Amino acid sequence: MSLIPRISSRPEAILRIPDAIARGLNVTAFIKELTRLGLSYSNTLMLADWRTVAQIEAKKDVIKHTRKDRYPAITRYAEVDWRFSKEYIYKLKCRSRLRVGEPIVETFATIESDIPLTPRMMAEKMKARWPEIYGITELLAQEELVEAIPVAGYRRVPSPETE
Repeated sequence: MSLIPRISSRPEAILRIPDAIARGLNVTAFIKELTRLGLSYSNTLMLADWRTVAQIEAKKDVIKHTRKDRYPAITRYAEVDWRFSKEYIYKLKCRSRLRVGEPIVETFATIESDIPLTPRMMAEKMKARWPEIYGITELLAQEELVEAIPVAGYRRVPSPETE
């Protein structure tokens, strides 16, 4: 038994969605499973979370295959109701190294934009923001961004909570 009290069952339920999709469950069976486990919450929010995670799972790594000089089609973006300040959110795999000869380290970072970006524009924006993001200490300020690879694109849509 956990000593930490559960504030909301929603985050735990969201983490279970990709596994349920991989097992071939439909949303109704998943909601019944959550209810049985005591993790249910508002049906409207559960359905919205299912749609969001299902789109992310279906469209992950799709932007990676877009030509660098082309804008991704609107259908390549997963529609999410996350509270970001801009309409488009991009996830990039950043490969960096501290010094020449050192091993390359991979991290993920996100950038936001009000307009769609090409993969080349995404990488350029990340390179421009790299010192701002990781220039917190002198040691990290020297870190060189070797490559920024767009992995996923998300488009913000209104949340069911705000409707």
